[in-house]
Amino acid sequence: MVGQLLKKTRISHKLLLISLSFMLPIAVLLYFMVAGINYDIRFARLEEYGNDYQRPLEELLRHVPQHQFLATRLRSGEAEVESRLLAVQSRIDQALQRLRSVDTQRGQDLQFTEEGLGKRQRATANPRDLAADWERLKGELNSLSATAVASRHRQIRDTVRS
Repeated sequence: MVGQLLKKTRISHKLLLISLSFMLPIAVLLYFMVAGINYDIRFARLEEYGNDYQRPLEELLRHVPQHQFLATRLRSGEAEVESRLLAVQSRIDQALQRLRSVDTQRGQDLQFTEEGLGKRQRATANPRDLAADWERLKGELNSLSATAVASRHRQIRDTVRS
């Protein structure tokens, strides 16, 4: 029956059927190729966003230990380090500001939301809480013991690493 149908079909229709039968797998392969390329582009874009997010965190990891060292020296009576301490505090404030900015721009894409952090058991590792801990440390720096100063700095570093 199929043979008779093909014998009755004109050559132009046969060529059209053959063309369509080859176009379907090609279209499917093209779709999967484009989807794969789009996935790679999205992945690369998220890598760039992650790099943008990581830069202020790296600054914090550089400056928070410096602040701890200078705060300890200031508490031990070395008054000449106060200007350096204030300069480091200013750098930390700037890094936190850049972190808040990049979190506003990229945090949703990188899943640094309350839900995303909560899924990874890192709900406290957000820029808002980090900035609050920093402000609290700055405000209480003169009244804290050396052990408490070290503990607070360690807590901030651990939050940044998280």
